[in-house]
Amino acid sequence: MISHGKSHRSSGFFWLNAAEMHIDVLGIGWNDEYTSALMLPSDQKRVNTLWMREVGMDAFFFVGPEPKNMVMQYTSVTGTLAMPQLFAIAYYQCRWNYSSEEDFYNVDAKFDEHDIPYDVLWLDIEHTDGKNYFTWDRLLFPNPEEMQKKLAEKGRHMVTIMGPHIKSDESYEYTRRLSKRYIM
Repeated sequence: MISHGKSHRSSGFFWLNAAEMHIDVLGIGWNDEYTSALMLPSDQKRVNTLWMREVGMDAFFFVGPEPKNMVMQYTSVTGTLAMPQLFAIAYYQCRWNYSSEEDFYNVDAKFDEHDIPYDVLWLDIEHTDGKNYFTWDRLLFPNPEEMQKKLAEKGRHMVTIMGPHIKSDESYEYTRRLSKRYIM
């Protein structure tokens, strides 16, 4: 949590806790019935926080004085994030239903023809065999490795969609292996 006051000074608090916790941010007019039940001072024009936890914690206070100092203090505890690959923040071309490998190449060629830059071409679920993830429809998309190589030669990438579900289909090898392992 970061606090930046009228004095243009900042402070921060980092609560390192893997267990469930709840934080309420309470201020005048934000839920007066709740704040008065907690007997917080209602005559002060400030924001209060209420922190509730189940188990122990490690707490770190950052004294600023400016937000940039607090970020430096925070990252000295947590480390910094790695920069994403450049293509990850570029233009992605995606639409539902590239119907075949030929369609895929036509879309790629049109971007070149019209001199429109892009970095990633997404394939939706239609590239799969029967909408089963981790598979390819070998009739419509017979050469997935070659598709990726051709895009890579242009400095582009291909991404295949992966949803948060697995189709339940006994003819699908992945489902059979999962059911033997996890379903009784």
